[in-house]
Amino acid sequence: MIPVIPFCILSIENEQDRTFMADLYYQYNKLMHSVIFQILRDQWATEDVMQNTLEKLIDRIADLRTKDRDHLNSYIVAACRNNSFNYLRSKKRYTEVPFEDHENAPELSSGESEIEEQFIKLDDLKILAHIWSQLDEKSRYVLEAYYILEKSSDEIARDLHIKTGSVRMALTRARRNAFRLFQKESEGE
Repeated sequence: MIPVIPFCILSIENEQDRTFMADLYYQYNKLMHSVIFQILRDQWATEDVMQNTLEKLIDRIADLRTKDRDHLNSYIVAACRNNSFNYLRSKKRYTEVPFEDHENAPELSSGESEIEEQFIKLDDLKILAHIWSQLDEKSRYVLEAYYILEKSSDEIARDLHIKTGSVRMALTRARRNAFRLFQKESEGE
């Protein structure tokens, strides 16, 4: 059975790019589905992540064309894995209950310690919001791009005009800067 080409591929305007992506989809759709499903274990989520991965691959057609079969295979598997883990992170983020909702929640057996932990987290967030403006522009950008916008190392490297391998060190430095300011602010209170 021939798989149906997703609409995101059919909507590519350039005929050569559309043909390239359709061929790529025919060759790799089973592998992509398998990699994503092994991580998510949910058919509907797998379809969503597959579509999202294809959209990201479409944005990198020029790069994909330069890769040999082995590198292309690894690249596609990595894209599927990264998008799957991003999906899981975003799902976890949105299933958490905001602190304000705990006011009306019934008392739990360890309610006092949980409330205390929530206050500590709330204080930490206030400190983080306060030190954010004290961070240098590069540190703010790297932290925001990685943790909030969930950009890939390639995207961050391209934005900062650095090598992809240097992104990890930039992220480490940004974390250290934030942690140093966070500790100084925490001790000052």
